[in-house]
Amino acid sequence: MAQRTVLVAVCVVVVAVVGVTGAHLPSYPSYAAPPSYSRPSSTHQTDYPTIPPNYTYDYGVTDHYSGANFGHTESREGYKTEGRYTVDLPDGRKQIVTYVDKGDGLEAEVIYEGEAKYPVYKPELSYKPAPVMLAACLVVVALAEHPSQYPPPPPAYGHPAPPKHPESPPKYTYNYGVADDYSGTNFGHSESRDGYKTEGSYTVNLPDGRKQIVTYVDNGDGLEAQVTYEGEAQYPDHPQPAYPAPHPAEPTHPEA
Repeated sequence: MAQRTVLVAVCVVVVAVVGVTGAHLPSYPSYAAPPSYSRPSSTHQTDYPTIPPNYTYDYGVTDHYSGANFGHTESREGYKTEGRYTVDLPDGRKQIVTYVDKGDGLEAEVIYEGEAKYPVYKPELSYKPAPVMLAACLVVVALAEHPSQYPPPPPAYGHPAPPKHPESPPKYTYNYGVADDYSGTNFGHSESRDGYKTEGSYTVNLPDGRKQIVTYVDNGDGLEAQVTYEGEAQYPDHPQPAYPAPHPAEPTHPEA
């Protein structure tokens, strides 16, 4: 009898706890599962019929305030296109362009209507009354009584005058020479000038053993040169190198 009573008390306590705890639990919103989309099995491209182009249009603009006046018209049927446009030019003429293209190239014709006019510009002269001289005189007198104190202007620097050299005829003499026994180089040059007369000579040892001597003079009317050679040209024979005769190698055969 005592055990049965304990079980009843325990059940009552559990129900009371559940009832009290359930009263304070928050409620959470429920969300439905996202929809599923199936991928299309194949794509279909719209087929358009192949037809030749065929159209006609025209437009025009006329503005009396600005003087703009132009228009354009064009029609096409297949490979043939023709049209015409006009425009009023600033000189008073009208330009008319007519064109046609049959598929083998554009052909255009340009004509003008009217005569070009260029008006003479005549500026309008305007005169203003002369200023009052009395007020100007009073201002000048007041300025004269209290002159402004300005520092003196900076000194003006001009370009220096080019140096003057005495006009004297040129006169000089020079010579030089190079001799290198190791490389065989040997050449020299000497020249002298007095006024319009110039004369000199230069020498050089040539590779063939000769010496070339050039003597020149210029008296003011052109250069005159004379070339002479000393010695005799020598061309030593160079022995041809001897190469041994080729000996072909004997072929080798693999053993069976």
